[in-house]
Amino acid sequence: MRQSCTGSDEIGTFSLITLLLSVFNIINLVASNVNNNNNRNNINDNAGNINTADNTESNANANGMTATQVMMVPPGVGRRKRDTLSSLKGQNGSTTLWANSSMVVLDNVLTCELPTQLTPDFIEELPLGIMMALNAWQVAEHGKAACHERNFCELGLNSGVFGKGSMLVGRLASQIMARWLADHDKHEHDLIEAYSRGESFEDCHTLYGDQCQTEEWTSHLDEIKTGAKCGQA
Repeated sequence: MRQSCTGSDEIGTFSLITLLLSVFNIINLVASNVNNNNNRNNINDNAGNINTADNTESNANANGMTATQVMMVPPGVGRRKRDTLSSLKGQNGSTTLWANSSMVVLDNVLTCELPTQLTPDFIEELPLGIMMALNAWQVAEHGKAACHERNFCELGLNSGVFGKGSMLVGRLASQIMARWLADHDKHEHDLIEAYSRGESFEDCHTLYGDQCQTEEWTSHLDEIKTGAKCGQA
């Protein structure tokens, strides 16, 4: 199924939710296809009558690209805010999310590798990663620039705790948010590095406490949770 949309040039919570849910759905679809193919091959093996054409079709389905189009607003998720007016002018505002049994690709810009086995545990961890990513987005959207790196580090730490499925979502979300929030290439690199260091279970306070002190960070989170900053730019 293919969908397209156009809209404003801002990335919002809705567009991020739409993308992350699409990631969850497309990985589920890939996992189902692979499992169905494996089950069919197992049935053939058990029957002792393996059909060559059937196996060929199974292998093709398991390795073929499964595509969907993500509903979002231009320049949308995965694109750089600093490129909005220059490089994106005149584009149709649609973005494509691709996945096969080995990777997930967003518009040929962002790529995340999938594990060899898409286990039920991996699938169950994906929603946890979505929750962590949306929390980090809310903090980034309403937060101070000085705390962005700490926010990305905490996202990496939380994603790493919940497992590989959560980490896949966290990595994709961190790249998406970094591309949107960063003012220049080095800033983008620093944000993604902060996520990676958190995912490696480095101490976010030790790394970023000087620029975003614990008291300020905690107070900032409390304000967001209570809605004190709701509606502010």
